[in-house]
Amino acid sequence: MSASSKTYLLLACLGLSSLIFAACAPSAARPGDNAGVTGKEVGSGEVPTAGVYLAKWVKDTPKPGKVLQRSEGNVAPSLDLIAEGTSGSHTQVMPVYNSLLEYHYAPEDKMGFPSKITPGLAERWEISKDGLTYTFNLRKGVKFHDGKEFTSADAKFSIERIASPPPKMVSLRQGWYSEVVDKLETPDPYTFVVKLKDGDAAFISKVAAGYTPMVPKHILEPFNAKITDGNLDKLIGTGPFKMVKGKREVSWHLEKHQDYWKKDSQGRQLPYLDGIDTYVIVEDASRAAGFESGQLDTVAYGAPAQEELEEDAPRGGVDVRPREAPKEARTAGEGCRFRPP
Repeated sequence: MSASSKTYLLLACLGLSSLIFAACAPSAARPGDNAGVTGKEVGSGEVPTAGVYLAKWVKDTPKPGKVLQRSEGNVAPSLDLIAEGTSGSHTQVMPVYNSLLEYHYAPEDKMGFPSKITPGLAERWEISKDGLTYTFNLRKGVKFHDGKEFTSADAKFSIERIASPPPKMVSLRQGWYSEVVDKLETPDPYTFVVKLKDGDAAFISKVAAGYTPMVPKHILEPFNAKITDGNLDKLIGTGPFKMVKGKREVSWHLEKHQDYWKKDSQGRQLPYLDGIDTYVIVEDASRAAGFESGQLDTVAYGAPAQEELEEDAPRGGVDVRPREAPKEARTAGEGCRFRPP
């Protein structure tokens, strides 16, 4: 097979290793904004994140458009990110949200270990000399999917909801905040202050994790329950995609957030994709058949071996790059193949 035919990516990530790392250090990152990037490398040297568990490294100019067709092998127990630990929930929900800070992954980073943390909804932050006070300066003009502006009140509520979840609901990472946070303050709409009881070297990493989504207080405070497919109108964030419709064991459909706050390094509006359609397909063989026929752009979990796809895939083979998978694949444990347009 010629080198030019090897145009697919196999993002090989073992769910077990991801779970181990998540348990040891908060590293989950939300599916990224740079969806639709294609090619070999980016001039800045950064690895673009791509929609849901995809990336290509390219010099080409990104082409906006296309609705990504992907598969998911796990059924989501619910759509409440703080209550769930499965990819069935994460892959559907993380594109809806942003965190205060974000992980940055460079090509040289080893799988699961980002090189640095960068601004997210907080454009800058300061840590007191004693390590007990964290001050986050929030971006102005960031809009939730319903058009309401994100403020420090939402940041405060988001942390409180993790530390003290709604009745009859488990917060998997409750201890991240309930055990260390002493006080949360909102001196103005764009300043959020966290005061700790004791020093916590991992605190910034927790804030940057995709498991600490910024949620709308005006929606979830009066709701005060777990988000499921029966109340999708409560699944609102500031992220690159918004949930349009879905049914737990069938499919989920996200569309581009037109007022998304982020642009790429060239000033182009993100995300590039118009949407993401996810089909819940439990059977390995059915997912593989959908990918090989071209109906799906990605396939995950128990997909055919590399040799099979090199022989059978209609437009090329598979390039295995386990250490160059983008951050989303690393954190949710999904290995997937990407069929470029």
